[in-house]
Amino acid sequence: MRTLFHILVIGFACVLGLATADPVASRGLGSEAPDKTDDAVQQCLRRAEGLAQEGRYADAIEAAKQALQLKPESTHARKVLATILIKIGKYDDAALQYRQVLGASPADVDALRGLAVVLFLNGHSADAIAELRKAVQAAPDLMVVRKDLSQLLLSDKRVDEASALWAEATDKHPENVEAQVEYGLVLARKHDFAAAADRFALALKLQPNHPTARYYLGLSALERWRIAEAIAQFREVLRTNPDNADARREIGRALARQGQFSEAVTELRAALAARPNMADAQYELGLALAHLGDDAKAVAAFNEAIRLKGDNAPARLQLGLALYRRGLIPAASGQFAAALALRPEDALAHYQLALCLESAGEFEDAIAHFREALRLRPEWPEAMIDLASLLASAPDEKLRDGPAADSLVKEAMRLRQARQARFYSAAAAAAAENGRYAEAARLQQQAIDSANAQGETISGLAERLAAYNASKPYHLLAATKPTTTPTGR
Repeated sequence: MRTLFHILVIGFACVLGLATADPVASRGLGSEAPDKTDDAVQQCLRRAEGLAQEGRYADAIEAAKQALQLKPESTHARKVLATILIKIGKYDDAALQYRQVLGASPADVDALRGLAVVLFLNGHSADAIAELRKAVQAAPDLMVVRKDLSQLLLSDKRVDEASALWAEATDKHPENVEAQVEYGLVLARKHDFAAAADRFALALKLQPNHPTARYYLGLSALERWRIAEAIAQFREVLRTNPDNADARREIGRALARQGQFSEAVTELRAALAARPNMADAQYELGLALAHLGDDAKAVAAFNEAIRLKGDNAPARLQLGLALYRRGLIPAASGQFAAALALRPEDALAHYQLALCLESAGEFEDAIAHFREALRLRPEWPEAMIDLASLLASAPDEKLRDGPAADSLVKEAMRLRQARQARFYSAAAAAAAENGRYAEAARLQQQAIDSANAQGETISGLAERLAAYNASKPYHLLAATKPTTTPTGR
């Protein structure tokens, strides 16, 4: 399930955005002004910046160096040169220029930010954080510097430190809208959605038309299952910005949570019409269509979500489930395996792959995946029952384990009072494998009665009962298993 945490993860993208921007551009935000150099130096720097914009970096570097030859003490020229060096990946050379600036002016915010960028890009995040802390000390009221530090702290999973950074800022400047929003985002990262909502609401009180605070307020409501409140906030976003595809997608997601799947499909398709490349909207559309029983269209939506985002483990899992329900077992198996390659600790993917492997007669591998599913999710009665059934009835004697099947059945029955037919059938198979044929026949009859009452179609029930009545266990043939109509259990 997507959460506000996933939507608002702030880490590396924003940090790298800092690197692509010109750190010198922040001088208008409160850092040092350019040196009062003579006209020749200014002309060199203007030429350097223009050449860099054209992608002529070698010529731009030469122009910046000419400015430094004319005035070696020019910190502005060094920062222009460092910015160009970053763009061509010469991080060590850029760091040298920033350090020379800081040797002359230790509190130069632009140089501290620029040095933090190159340290981060060179893999020295702790050192980058240290430089940005110096920048915050030098300019505590400059929110863009706090934002830089917050991004790096979050990318380093130091969420509490990022939270403290914005708590300090909002205590000192409660009227600062961006500080309130940033604090809300960090609180959401901590899954404190109620406190995050308070910050977004305060930001809206300060600036009612803030472009993102209302959207985030809607997300925080949705995370707390305040569905009507969330939809109201997203509708208000759309009132002022009808083309906001994100708000439209979230309305669809909220409607799906209310069970209004047809309405959700309408909203999600509208979101995709506005922005077709949203993998998460395609995924949500697939879920809604699957709930409506339209697995063919759900398969198309999940495939599109995967095309847009290849490493989409949830979409591969859901695609596998939809294919399984359609009886396309080999294709489903491939998707479950692909999901596990991306997310090996997914218990449901292990379980579903086990069902596919069992259907294909690959019993040993099926047992291994059932066991892995139960390792990851120990109190799962359905997985216990299916593993027990296979341990009791596998065609290969080396794979059968009657006592283990008995233990699994007992634990599954303890956990699940409302039992399906396959629970009784597995219990019967375990009893028969352990030589308790009268008990097996009684349990198998319960399985038949339960299947009839619930309208389930399960092959092999009568054959099993006949075996138990003849005081024999029931073992599967080498590539055969009794099947139910696939449901993606």
